[in-house]
Amino acid sequence: MNNTEKDDLVTVLGHFNWEKITGAVFLSPMILLGVLGNILTLLVFGTRQQRQTSIAIYLSALAASDIIVLILPAMEFWLYHVLHIYIRRSSDFMCRLFSYATSVLPCVSAWILVAVSTERMMGVCAPLKMKVFSKPKHAFIIVAAITAAVSAIFIPLLPATFLVQNAGLSMCVIDESILTVKVLTALEITFLFALPFLIMIINNSIILLQVAGCSRWNCGKSKNNNTSGNSPQQRKVMKTITRRVIILCAVYMMCNAPLMVLNVIWTAMVDDWVPSDKRLINDLNFIFHILLYLNNSVNFFLYCLIGSSFRNDCMKMKLIFIRKLRALCHIGKYH
Repeated sequence: MNNTEKDDLVTVLGHFNWEKITGAVFLSPMILLGVLGNILTLLVFGTRQQRQTSIAIYLSALAASDIIVLILPAMEFWLYHVLHIYIRRSSDFMCRLFSYATSVLPCVSAWILVAVSTERMMGVCAPLKMKVFSKPKHAFIIVAAITAAVSAIFIPLLPATFLVQNAGLSMCVIDESILTVKVLTALEITFLFALPFLIMIINNSIILLQVAGCSRWNCGKSKNNNTSGNSPQQRKVMKTITRRVIILCAVYMMCNAPLMVLNVIWTAMVDDWVPSDKRLINDLNFIFHILLYLNNSVNFFLYCLIGSSFRNDCMKMKLIFIRKLRALCHIGKYH
């Protein structure tokens, strides 16, 4: 082995060690806490009181989608970069499953968030009409429609991906005659970032303008008796929901934008990169993927920070759990 080959080997080993350490330190707790946080979110929004609102249905669906993202694509990413196990190379089934899940699941989360922001925008602009249309059963139908539509858009990935053997090494590749990499990248950029980003920007801008206008003109209050159309508690809940939706959308856009921009640059200039540029792109791709999965793991903590009602519901669940645990321990003493 000559000196150049030794230097290249040291560089590659150092590159993998850097990714391994970073993935172990940041991605490991992110996946664990994200799954636990989203499970707690499902439990809170699954209570009888919360189930009666469409927003709770949307946020429960978002939490469920985020759990699957963290278990499948994020865990695959962790296994590859921390343990150097590329699970999609183990069989044709795994190749198709993870290729499909990596594209579909984040898009489902994105469009559920679009549905939440759209409903909140309509609720702010036309609250009386939204009381008629904003029902839990409608939210279930919309979530099911989003899941079916996104799944159908990426369905060509299933027949297009397969496992091949190259010099004794298994590789998960895409059949370019069915679906090209550029088309797949364009689909992901469009349906994971561009369209959701545009709709969220429009919805949140309308919400902020409407809220600012209401604050200026004292909307919803009578000039004579200074009473509002809704009770103070209802207005407080609506404000909390509005803040929650705006912050969720903002975090989504900040976490997803870097990777989408990188994918656009890579697709446009893929034939012009030199090896050193490709190494930089791979490093940025690694960092931006961690940022992408951060978006799926942080929502529970955002809910706790934004409003006291979610924290109170969590505390109530904690007290109920402790009470039941003590009851079980008490029963166990007499058996």
